[in-house]
Amino acid sequence: MKKLIILALGAAFMAVSCQKVDGESTDKKAGEILQQKNWRMTGYYDDGNDRLVNFTGYSFTFNADGTVRAIRDGKEFVGTWKDTTYTDTLTTTASLKLQFGNERPFNSLNKNWMVIEKTTKTLHLRYQDFPKSPYDDVFLRINY
Repeated sequence: MKKLIILALGAAFMAVSCQKVDGESTDKKAGEILQQKNWRMTGYYDDGNDRLVNFTGYSFTFNADGTVRAIRDGKEFVGTWKDTTYTDTLTTTASLKLQFGNERPFNSLNKNWMVIEKTTKTLHLRYQDFPKSPYDDVFLRINY
């Protein structure tokens, strides 16, 4: 009986300690997820080139009024966001449109990004320039 209790406690501990750190898959729109917390960019690839250094340290806040604020060391960039759809010749995909104006580096985010994957804690966005070239990818994670 003692061994059974130890095994049960061990199994319970393993179940709790092995929870998925990337959050739960969700059917919510990207904008609904983003409004819940502050976010940080954990990856940005422009045509396959790592450009994350341009956004390291920024905290992104997505507001219900459609504005997004990126703040680092007192410097703030304000833009807009909108849940939309991205349509190519074969499919329609949920997307998130970002618009920050023309100031670098945030002007590189001015796109209608396809939502590739979303969880309660992460978001993966993708844009493909035409003609077919490498993807642009943005990875966001809740900023703890």
